[in-house]
Amino acid sequence: MFSKNILIFIINTIHFIFNLYILLSPFLARIINKKYLVPSIYALLFVFVQFLITNNKCIIITLEYKLKGKKEDQGYLYRLYGMDKIMTKQQFSTFIRYFVLFLLVVYYLLFLYVM
Repeated sequence: MFSKNILIFIINTIHFIFNLYILLSPFLARIINKKYLVPSIYALLFVFVQFLITNNKCIIITLEYKLKGKKEDQGYLYRLYGMDKIMTKQQFSTFIRYFVLFLLVVYYLLFLYVM
């Protein structure tokens, strides 16, 4: 069917597009239509709850490492920004949890304002 490298590339691409959509949706909501903000609110809520349930592990990253056959050591954003030089993995997980919660509140307030 697909080789592992192609599947890993597809997973990383989906992850990148998801993150990009989450970050750009307030601008799309303000410029185009507020309907772009509603899925972002639900997605952020899902990510926040999923982080709480799975002990700060992303489902997409877990899937990627299972396909690679490696032990999960660093997440997508942790690798992307080279956070190992700035903070520990636990500090970064806590930061991401609070950042997602912050985005959730801001997006909800923006949704109320755009209505």
